[in-house]
Amino acid sequence: MRYLLFARGLISFCQCSTLSEVSEQPPNFIIILADDLGYSDLSCYGGEIHTPHLDELAASGIQFTNFYNAARCCPTRASLLTGRYPHEVGLGKMVSWEPPDDEALASFSPNQGFLNASPTIGELLQSYGYSTYLSGKWHVGEHRPNWPVDRGFDRSYALISGAMNYWDINKAKQTNIIRTFVEDSIRINPSETAGFYSTTAYTNRAISFLEHHRLTTPKKPFFLYLGYQAPHWPLHAPEALIQQYLPLYKEGWTVIRSKRIARQRELGLLSQVATISPADEIVTDWQALDSLQRDTMVRKMATHAAMVHFMDEQIGRLVKQLAENDQLENSLILFLSDNGASAESGPLGHNFRPDLKGQIGTVDSYHSLGINWANACNAPFRKYKAWTYEGGAATPAILSWPRQVNTGWRSDQVLHVMDVWPTIQEIVALNDSETGWETVEISGRSFFSVLQVNQPTSDRFIGWEHYGHGAARRGPWKIVARSPEVPWELYNLIEDPTEQNNQAIEKPQLLRELVQAYEAWISGIEAGHN
Repeated sequence: MRYLLFARGLISFCQCSTLSEVSEQPPNFIIILADDLGYSDLSCYGGEIHTPHLDELAASGIQFTNFYNAARCCPTRASLLTGRYPHEVGLGKMVSWEPPDDEALASFSPNQGFLNASPTIGELLQSYGYSTYLSGKWHVGEHRPNWPVDRGFDRSYALISGAMNYWDINKAKQTNIIRTFVEDSIRINPSETAGFYSTTAYTNRAISFLEHHRLTTPKKPFFLYLGYQAPHWPLHAPEALIQQYLPLYKEGWTVIRSKRIARQRELGLLSQVATISPADEIVTDWQALDSLQRDTMVRKMATHAAMVHFMDEQIGRLVKQLAENDQLENSLILFLSDNGASAESGPLGHNFRPDLKGQIGTVDSYHSLGINWANACNAPFRKYKAWTYEGGAATPAILSWPRQVNTGWRSDQVLHVMDVWPTIQEIVALNDSETGWETVEISGRSFFSVLQVNQPTSDRFIGWEHYGHGAARRGPWKIVARSPEVPWELYNLIEDPTEQNNQAIEKPQLLRELVQAYEAWISGIEAGHN
């Protein structure tokens, strides 16, 4: 069958090819989104952190090397859920804390701070008869009517707000901040549950949703959106895991970053001749720290690693349950991060709650990782979360679908989180052409065909803008500007994946073409639609 996709106002026809057995049984979809995960934090992307469950999904599925997010939490989530650029759905910047009035809900702004009326993946799949579940971080609308229950999810156990204390929601990053957590339409205090730790709690609820689904509606397909906080600050993890990683990080960030880059070359993720980005200009000399500072920074990175390790364990629990319930074979699982590792705030990180006197990693602490370690976590790239260099916008991405993708390979296809929505639509449309949206305006492109063959990189255009950080990629070429006041930089990412050789002066005509394309793009997406 054929269906229509509108891409930036141009109608294109997609002739869907048939994968084996797709028409016999609609697949389940599971999206797992990490928060502030560095590009090289997973061991299959060159890191030293123990992540065997994600490594196994990558080894038996598809590991992407050119997958992008929107470089920040709220914009990425908005783009992932709607198949559009974040500005087109109201989240070019961050979520608004103010409740929208009727006028705000009826109008549109690219930075309004909550999703507009664009359909979400949940709403799309509900129309195709799917049961839809969300467990974890939401962060695309602080107030109703923009909670998960309003936007396409049958059941939800959700942190509506941004980062929270992993152990106790009442201990926020400031004493006057209140975080919103809901179960469906009811606000709850999840920390009242004995032994609460958010990474465990999100997994527990996801598993219970799917178990109830199996017992009550086993013939219906399901969609699960599992949004972990980990490893977003505050740095909180089980003490036993922190202790496991303490010896590993006594060498400091320069050594760890070098080892990660060497491992990436060994794995074939990075060319043997690629120029490596130097340490960030404000990274601290490890040897210049006193012993107390080094101990503090070792514990910070050990806690970050423990958070990633523990998240991988929880993903393993979910995958095990799917296998035991004969649901794994026909479940498409996609794992991503919302942006690169976070450099907030300063080289040594920040203690947001000095009134809390607990050790880093415990409930009575609220620390961030900082620039030094984030620079290592994003190896081999430049910059961090919120920046539009590769260190902010490139994500590790893994897709597993045993029934259809039963041998592992890598894909270098240039993809973006907004491509998830049209990919899912294309797959479900193979089974059901009578329901759902036959036409819908989106900016993403389906990567359904990539699941069958490792296609060459296309010359598509992708743009970024966030608080003045701008970038665009077309084919191998990428332009980047740190702010509207500074000159554009130009890089060939095939030859120079770490953005070291600025060719703006050597190729002025190409630079002008890409800047003009960017200016036309940003003008178009900021017009938006409601």
